[in-house]
Amino acid sequence: MDITNKHKSNFAEQNLLYDENLELLRTLVNSMGDVLYTLDCEQRYVGIFGSWTNHMGLTPENCLGKTNKDIFKYHNTSIHDTANQLALKGEKVVYEWKLKGPKKIHFFHNVLTPILDSQGNTTGIVGVGRDITQLKLTQNKFAAEKEQLAVTLRSIGDGVITTDTKGKISLINQAAEGITGWNQKEVQGKHFAEIFCIINENNKQVCQDPLGKLIDNNNKKTAADYITFVARNNARKIISANATPIKDNKNSIIGYVIVFRDITEQKKTEAQFALLQKLNSIGQLAAGIAHEINTPMQYIGDNTRFIQHAFNNIYAFRNYYKQTKKLITEINMSKLISDIDDKEIELDIEYLIKEIPKAVNQSLEGIDRVSKLVLAMKEFAHPGTKEKIPSDLNRAIENTLTISRSEWKYIADIETELEQNLPMVWCVIDEINQVFLNIIVNAAQAIEEAIEKKYLNKGVITVKTKSDGAFVFISIKDNGIGIPGDIIDKIFDPFFTTKDIGKGTGQGLLIAYDIISNKHNGSIEVNSKKVGKGTTFTIRLPIDNRNTGEI
Repeated sequence: MDITNKHKSNFAEQNLLYDENLELLRTLVNSMGDVLYTLDCEQRYVGIFGSWTNHMGLTPENCLGKTNKDIFKYHNTSIHDTANQLALKGEKVVYEWKLKGPKKIHFFHNVLTPILDSQGNTTGIVGVGRDITQLKLTQNKFAAEKEQLAVTLRSIGDGVITTDTKGKISLINQAAEGITGWNQKEVQGKHFAEIFCIINENNKQVCQDPLGKLIDNNNKKTAADYITFVARNNARKIISANATPIKDNKNSIIGYVIVFRDITEQKKTEAQFALLQKLNSIGQLAAGIAHEINTPMQYIGDNTRFIQHAFNNIYAFRNYYKQTKKLITEINMSKLISDIDDKEIELDIEYLIKEIPKAVNQSLEGIDRVSKLVLAMKEFAHPGTKEKIPSDLNRAIENTLTISRSEWKYIADIETELEQNLPMVWCVIDEINQVFLNIIVNAAQAIEEAIEKKYLNKGVITVKTKSDGAFVFISIKDNGIGIPGDIIDKIFDPFFTTKDIGKGTGQGLLIAYDIISNKHNGSIEVNSKKVGKGTTFTIRLPIDNRNTGEI
C-alpha cells in the first residue's frame, strides 16, 4: 500500500514537472516572437506554439490535426508541401513565404528539421517560423533608396568612384565610365590605381598611388586645380578631382569616394578667353603704343637728316680747308684767314659742333625708348608658360607702366616705391601682368573722369611693392573719381561696369579677382574714399605659391 502510494506520488510529481516544463517552453517560445510547430508524416499539425498566431487570425485550435491545405484554403500552399516533403526525406529546409492578411501582406521565414526515431527513421517535422515583414519592408526601403542613389549617381555630370579602405573599387557611375573608358562590370574589384592614371607634372611619370595623392591633397585642403589624366584609350584629359573618406556611425573610415570632372574643354576655353583678353588689352593700347613709338622715331629721323646735312657742310668745309692750305704760301695770309672765317660762318660750323652731339644723344635716347617699349611689349604679350615659376614683380610692374604710358602720360604722373630685392614670387607672370594692366588702366580712366569733372588738374598713380613674411603686397593707388559706397561691393561681379557703352565690358576686375584669388591663392582688396578722392587696390600674393595642380 505504501509502495503503491509512493509510485502514484512520483508519477504525479513527474506529470507536474512535465506540465511545468511544457509551460516554461510555451512561455519561452511565445516570448521569442517566433512560432514553433510539429507535423506528423501526413503533414498534419501536432503541436503549435507562438505569439503571432492569434494576431494572424490563427489559433492552435484552428491548426491542430490539420494540414496547410486545410488551414489556408484560399491560398496556394505548394511551397509548404514541397518544403515538408523534402524535410520528411531527411533534409533540413529553409524557405520564405508570404501571406496576405486582413490589412497587409506578411512575410515569413521558416526552418524545417526532420524528427528522427532511435533507428533514424523520420517520424515527423519540427518547424520554426518567424515573421520577417518588418525586415522585408526595411530591405525593400533600402533597395529603393539604393536604386534612387544609383539613379542619382548615374544622372549627375561629375564622375564618382567609391572604394574600400584598400582602394578596391565598389562603384563607378556613368559619368566616370565616360571619362575613364572603363565600365562598372570591368572595374568591379579592381584597384583604383589600375584605372585612374594621373601624371606627375614635374617628371611626367605616372603617379603610382593616385588615391593616396588625392587623399593627401584633401587632408591638406589643396584640392588640385587641375590634373593630367590618361584615359583607357591613352587620351589625355585635364580633370579636377578630390577624394573624401566614407565614415560609419562610429566615425570609422570604411572607404573613399572620389569625385572628379573632365575640365579639358573648360581649360581650353579659359586659355582662349585669356588670350582674347590679352589681345583686347593690346588692341586698346595699340594706338597709344604706335604714338609712343612714332614720337621718338620722328625726332630720330629729323636728327638723322640734320646730321646728314651737317656732315655735308663739314665735308664741304674740309675740302675748302684743303684747297686753302695749298694756297697758303701764294696769297696774303690775312686774306686767307679772313676767307676761312667767312666760310666757317657760311657753313655754320660752330652751330654744328654744338648741335650734332645733342642730336646724337637725342637719337640714342629715342632708340632706347623704342627698345624698352618693344621689349616691355614682348614680355607682356608673350604667351608664357601656364606653370607657376619664380617671377620678378617689380620688373613686371615697370613693363606694364611702360606699355600703358599712352593711357596716363597726359593726365597723371607715376610714382613708384618698389622694394629693392623684392623676393621672387611663384606665379604665372603673364596673368599677373594682365591684373596690373587692368588696374592701372582703370586708375587712368578714373583720373581722366575726375579731370573732366574739374576735381583736379592732373592726377597721380602710385605703385608700391613690399614683402612681409611669406607674402608680397602690391598697392596701386590713384586720386581719381573714386567708387561710390553703394557699388563698391559689386565691382568684382561679372559684367558690372560704370563706364559708358563701348568703354568697358565689366570683365577686367572679375578677371583680376579670379587670377589673384582662385589661381594664385592670394587676395585683392579695394578701398575707395568719397567720390573724387581716389581708390587703392591692394594685392597680396604668397611668395612660395607653387602649382597646386602638381601630382
